[in-house]
Order: sequence, then C-alpha cells, then structure tokens
Amino acid sequence: MRPFLLVVASALLALPATLQAQSESRPTTKSLSRTECALIEKKSDGKFYVRGPVQIGDLKLEDQDITPDGFSVDGTDVFVVIQRSCFNGRPS
Repeated sequence: MRPFLLVVASALLALPATLQAQSESRPTTKSLSRTECALIEKKSDGKFYVRGPVQIGDLKLEDQDITPDGFSVDGTDVFVVIQRSCFNGRPS
C-alpha cells in the first residue's frame, strides 16, 4: 500500500510543473481590436466577410469570406478568433 501512496504523492507534486509546461506550450492568438473588428461583417449565411486588411498571426486577411474551419493560425481557427473578438463569442 505504501508504494502506491508514494506514486500518487509523486504524481501530485509533479502536476503543477506539468500544467505550467502545457500552458507555456499553448500558442496564443491575439484578440482583434475594435478597429480591426470594424473591418469585418457577419453575413446572413453565418460566414464572416473581411474587408481588411486584418492581420491574425502570420495571416493577412483582406477582401475574403471566412468560414468555420477555413483557416488556422498557431492551431487556432481564424473564424473562432473573429467570433470571440468581434461578436461576443456568439455562435453563428
């Protein structure tokens, strides 16, 4: 029984370091500013139209539709970034 407790205690002590390493490895994609959001409109079909130019990570968007799962920057869906930043996170 004691070896089991030792393994559990060791795992619990290592947990904070593991969580910190995971949070540091997660990419951070910025939120868009009000100025950038003013260049984006939500269409009746649920897509976003970017008049642009809007920069998200290495991706420059201008004069194009953005659909769910269409573009990804640092592992984050651009559609989700726009929705979260400009439309209060409300689903389309």
